[in-house]
Amino acid sequence: MSKNQSGKFESLKNYELKSWFLILLVLTFFGLLYFVQLGGRALWSEELRWAQIPREMLQSKEYFLPTINGNTYYDKPLGSYWLVLISSWCTGAMDELACRLPSAISGMISVLFTMLIALRLYDQKTAIYSGIILGTSYSFVFFSRHASTDLENIAGILIALYLFLVYEKKPQGWWVLAFWITMALTSLTKGLLGFALPLLVAGVYSLAQNRKMILSASKPSLIIVNCIKANEWLFQWRTLIALPFAILVYLAPFLISLVWFGNGEGLSMVWRENIRRFYNPVNHIGPIYLYFGVIFILLAPWSLFLPAALVQAFSKPKGGLKETQSDLFAMVYFVSMFVFFTLASSRRSYYLLPVLPGAALLIASLFATEYSRLNKWSGILFKTSSYLLLGVVASMVMLLVPAENIMPRPWNTLPQLPYGMIFGLMIISTLGLGWWAVRRKETNAWFLCTGWFAAFLMVYLFLGFFPAAEAYRTQKEFLKQVQAFTSQNKGGLCLYKTREAVFYLGNKSPMPEYHSEEKLMTSYQNGGPRWVLMKKRDSLSPIFDGQVVLEETNFPWEGTQAKVKLALVDLAAKKPGSKVVATSLLD
Repeated sequence: MSKNQSGKFESLKNYELKSWFLILLVLTFFGLLYFVQLGGRALWSEELRWAQIPREMLQSKEYFLPTINGNTYYDKPLGSYWLVLISSWCTGAMDELACRLPSAISGMISVLFTMLIALRLYDQKTAIYSGIILGTSYSFVFFSRHASTDLENIAGILIALYLFLVYEKKPQGWWVLAFWITMALTSLTKGLLGFALPLLVAGVYSLAQNRKMILSASKPSLIIVNCIKANEWLFQWRTLIALPFAILVYLAPFLISLVWFGNGEGLSMVWRENIRRFYNPVNHIGPIYLYFGVIFILLAPWSLFLPAALVQAFSKPKGGLKETQSDLFAMVYFVSMFVFFTLASSRRSYYLLPVLPGAALLIASLFATEYSRLNKWSGILFKTSSYLLLGVVASMVMLLVPAENIMPRPWNTLPQLPYGMIFGLMIISTLGLGWWAVRRKETNAWFLCTGWFAAFLMVYLFLGFFPAAEAYRTQKEFLKQVQAFTSQNKGGLCLYKTREAVFYLGNKSPMPEYHSEEKLMTSYQNGGPRWVLMKKRDSLSPIFDGQVVLEETNFPWEGTQAKVKLALVDLAAKKPGSKVVATSLLD
């Protein structure tokens, strides 16, 4: 008996070692995908915010007061900026790499805990599948290589939910303190979603597990009592200690900022960005159906199999061979978050990113199920998605044809696709694997085909295509030219609606900035700065009688997007019609 038990112990140990080896192998690949050339591309859009605020914190030594160009900017909690500060100490500079490093690390953590959750709920194969699916989804790779708080938020949510799953069978325990602190620290990066989403998923999952007990109650009061019993992990006396402690951890930076600087904008942000935005937003008001289409872009190329995965997860087990309790968590995760973001009044495409781990679990469960065990409609959808994938891959060969041969003006001026031979190899190898998968008629074969395509495509895009396309992103080089020009020509430089450009201008002190045409011209007439940095569309305003002396390069295919590029205007010179004194780069 003891010998038999010992044998079982050794078998379990070997299984765990193999699981960890495979997990580390997967993480090694994603380490290369997320970290190679991470700082090679110039910052853009909101990335400049995550660069400039920590830089000004370093310059002012005021780590509880976020500013851009000396103006308080409390759009996100301080935790995200502190992570960039820590990164800059590790890299030795406040640059592109330091700004993006927290996102890349968070991406790795998210993949790891998705696999750990799947390993706990399913098996080794499903765990590895889920990590690969999540880690090679287009938007997940994009935001893992992008300076923002989105991946930090996802990582914290997954850690909190993993804690819940580990201890859900032992609800009465001090683990709940770690659960609440994890949510508090997560909320210090993106906002109160760090509290709301783990509580939503864990709460709904607990109710779903105990639905028979809840629905069997004969009175409404008993239903409430049974709902509380189902969530006894939350409704326990230790929560009375953990909750206020977590709130204190979350509010501490805002309160310190209020006490030290008399600045209450942080607390106003908590209300504006986390509560009011849910029911009465002032911007980012997308249509209620937005996410039904967006999910297929965020999860590409794996999103092709999402309909089949959802049908399979919600269908009755075929032959009683399906582990419905495991799929229950994945379904609750995906559906509850999707409904939450859909019902919120403020909608933007990337707000839905926290849903992706749940979708990855469902799709991984689909691929880990033998084709013969799929239900009728999920089997039909799976086969349809498989052939659709091959159709999409085959059609991508058109991208290898020079734009001048097939595109109308001005799109016929687009440069040729870089690394065409590698791109062609991706298409040919994927179609070859697809032909093999058609003959095998196995879900595992289709996972190999789709995984190969997804991994190859992400490597090509982020380590090949986007670095090559950097030659056509001109803002960083233009701002360096502006810096050199204004340092050699007296008169002073100011900003007009271009605050975040200060990062690449490199000024060590705040610059004058204006958001009104009248105030800008009044400042100049009273001896203010001569040179003004503005968008090209603003330079056309009749109130500005200055001459454009330097402008960012335009490319024919940019169309109306060229209007938001930058120009340097000399307010001391008369506007000479359409003539430009100097241009940057290739014009």
